[in-house]
Amino acid sequence: MAEIQIKKDTTIYHKDTPVRAVGILIEGQVSMKLAHGEITLEAGDGIGFLDLFQLSHSCDYVALTDVVVDSYPYRSEESFRQLFDQDPTLAPTFIWAALKQFFHVEELYSMTKYRCNALYTALMEFYRDYTRFSKQYALPTKHLPGLENVQPLELGNTPYAFLSRYYKDMENICLSESLAPLFERRGFVIGFLLRVSQDLHLYLTSYEEMYDYISELSILLINEDHLDFVDLYTTILVTASHRRQDILPINAAISRMFIRAKGVSSIDMALYKDRLSEYQELTKALSHMQQINENDQEAHEKLVLSQLKNAALQILGYAQMSEEFSADFMKDLNAYKAVTDKNAASDELNQLRSRLCTAFYELYTQAFFISRTKDIPVIMKMFFYFGFIDEELCGQENAIYLYDLGSTYGNREGTQVYPFYDYLVLILNGEKQPHKNEFDQDYNAYLQTMLRDNSITQAEFDTLSSDQKQKVQFELRQLLPAGGKVTYGRPALFCPLLSEHDFLRPAENCCLTFHAIKEALQNVLAVDFSAYYRDYIYTSPLLATTHEVLQHEILPDIILMPNTGTRGILWQEIEGHDRQTPASMLLPAICLSDIHLMMLRLTGEFRWEMCKRVQGARWNDVTDHSLTSEFFDYLQFYKKNRDLSADAKEKCHMQLQKAKNRFKDAFILDYMAWVLYESTGSPRLNKVTRQILSRYCPFPKEYREKLKTNPLYTSLFERYENNKKKELTRMNSVAFRAQRNNHGQTPEPLLAQIEYLEK
Repeated sequence: MAEIQIKKDTTIYHKDTPVRAVGILIEGQVSMKLAHGEITLEAGDGIGFLDLFQLSHSCDYVALTDVVVDSYPYRSEESFRQLFDQDPTLAPTFIWAALKQFFHVEELYSMTKYRCNALYTALMEFYRDYTRFSKQYALPTKHLPGLENVQPLELGNTPYAFLSRYYKDMENICLSESLAPLFERRGFVIGFLLRVSQDLHLYLTSYEEMYDYISELSILLINEDHLDFVDLYTTILVTASHRRQDILPINAAISRMFIRAKGVSSIDMALYKDRLSEYQELTKALSHMQQINENDQEAHEKLVLSQLKNAALQILGYAQMSEEFSADFMKDLNAYKAVTDKNAASDELNQLRSRLCTAFYELYTQAFFISRTKDIPVIMKMFFYFGFIDEELCGQENAIYLYDLGSTYGNREGTQVYPFYDYLVLILNGEKQPHKNEFDQDYNAYLQTMLRDNSITQAEFDTLSSDQKQKVQFELRQLLPAGGKVTYGRPALFCPLLSEHDFLRPAENCCLTFHAIKEALQNVLAVDFSAYYRDYIYTSPLLATTHEVLQHEILPDIILMPNTGTRGILWQEIEGHDRQTPASMLLPAICLSDIHLMMLRLTGEFRWEMCKRVQGARWNDVTDHSLTSEFFDYLQFYKKNRDLSADAKEKCHMQLQKAKNRFKDAFILDYMAWVLYESTGSPRLNKVTRQILSRYCPFPKEYREKLKTNPLYTSLFERYENNKKKELTRMNSVAFRAQRNNHGQTPEPLLAQIEYLEK
């Protein structure tokens, strides 16, 4: 035993460090820093008792005050046996310390379980009130993503109900003097301490599961991208205020919501304050809105609505559709407008959606080709860019905003972002190629299949191969229906007609701008600079060798589908078989999710798919080192990996369950944590995944400089820097020889490669 005096704010035991000792707190207070909370230990409490079965400590122990600790060496249960043989009087002290720690953890568990149930009940009440308010104010009930998955709390490893009573009884037993001889029995004392350690882990595992449950529920209450109950209620508030209806009940409900959110530990306080401030500013703005430019705004809105009157008939007339088609379409459109619950999945409504989808695609196709021969009015731009078809179906406020936006929409600001209509124009002009269909066939492969099936002759094949109009038809048949469904997020309920029930917030807050997409992509590249770099072979007579393998950046084409949606998708990582062509990503033009997280997820997916493309059949062969092969090997054999603690293995198991055993999805989750958290020095990954991602998705130099003092990253970055230094030295030598052979001028590709290696 050693009595140790420790200063305030000192970390006594570090998380993930080997268990070499346990302690009894004699004086002062110590914080037991759990993953999502903390427990304050006081005199008589044990330190490190949680990890008697573990190879390393599962949390930090930090001194809150100056403390005095009795420290005892510990490697295994044999350490306890030797300790109690030397000093039998320590047995009661350890028993009481273990009991106290159990009661601390059990109290945290019980309180968290109560909060889980209370939050679930509150969310269900908020949803019932929301549907009631929607009906009261004659507004469509909007779907909140993730709400359908909310279930009452069900723990995977629930601690036995008898444990709490068992340890209470053990406390009473230990207080009985007649049972004092129990403390002299080494087997009882050591077994009890080890049993407590196991039960503590069971409780804390359930606690972390409950914290994750609270986090998932709290996202529905309030989150950064405004897809939450607060936003649903404020949308009703704004609409009711514009209609000059009573907004007092809505304000009261939102106030209750903020009170509830303030007590949820997983909600970031800065986010809470920002959203509360937004709400307070909104209420002030609503109270003064009618006094500011009221007459001008009303005049403008009346003018726009007059232009949009009978919008569907205007669009049908522009496309020169037949009277029979127009009559059938208007009949189905009016039937769809009359549906009160457009999220329903009845057979009748599904058939109606199917007819509208078929008609919409035919209308879009004919309208597109006509638009190449005549001027495009704003109402047709709304149709081409957003799927707008009817001002009443879309909602008048949304329609007015889209009308104003549609008049200037299409300026890509130098980005590789294309509205779907504009991409069709590029195909028609021969500047772009059609995308692959759902069977992974590009246009030429599709024609080859038709030729083999004798569906077309060789002469027809030769004609169709260079027919740009047929290429546009192929794109319209393949990408417009499939791309719309996948970006919508709920394919079974998809209808391409722009409808108010799909707007979870006002149109101005969810229409994607080219600047916002560019900014989201640049935010990802600021952390993962090499994400879109690819190898290519550079040949030049100036080189000492025949060729050099260099890297250059090929940013993706981002296509905005004319619909609302919650999901982005990587449609293809290259065009055809040419690896030097850009990837294609599809986003909904009216996006209801966070565009920054969406671009981050798509970049992670691109890294995985591009690596598989390059590696071919050996993408999961660990003898051929690559991102996919090493990550595949790690997930396949994580249970046998000695570099992973028991907790890390359990988290890996839970992550695979969350990813539904899809290794790509598990990688994307780790990739997002790498970019969002690890780049700021906040550890979220285990040792193995951190090593893999540091090799294949390195941070830029400025991030490495900030993190290199952190022991978790030091060796990883040193290895990376050494490899880059060797390659940079070699490339400088290559560039010097080329410069000498080129009258003092260094070829641009070599300069770009040196700049890349210096990042």
